Amino acid sequence: MSVQGVAILGSTGSVGEHTLDVIARHPDRFRVVALGANRNVEKLADQCLRFSVPYAALADPAAAARLEGELRARQAPTQVIGGVDGLVELAALPEVDSVMAAIVGAAGLRSTLAAAHAGKRRRRPPALAPGAHAIRPRGGPRRRDRPVQRKEH
Repeated sequence: MSVQGVAILGSTGSVGEHTLDVIARHPDRFRVVALGANRNVEKLADQCLRFSVPYAALADPAAAARLEGELRARQAPTQVIGGVDGLVELAALPEVDSVMAAIVGAAGLRSTLAAAHAGKRRRRPPALAPGAHAIRPRGGPRRRDRPVQRKEH
């Protein structure tokens, strides 16, 4: 079995942190390729260092500049991309096999759509963006997002 490259968009939130915890327990199955968040510089910097992440993005450009400075000061090789388009770029990286779309609400739709366009496997918590599971680019693959958890009845 090959190691699966994972991008976690919304890595500084609770769903992202739980995803990183699972990945840390299964290094033989997963590796973190990219992390994205809105503006939490300190937490994202720590995550990048802990998982030796090649790519990171912050939606807030000023926060991205601070993250880049923080990572350079700590001699991390992580490439930082700033702005909302950075999250979209992360979702479509060729090294990424699966995307955890853990950005709350409509803010995460563009990056989820980018993952769909790139044919990536997508995981998303059900409450984050109702209807996001149905996103599929015109003429694109017929993959559906897979919910992270299912309600038990």
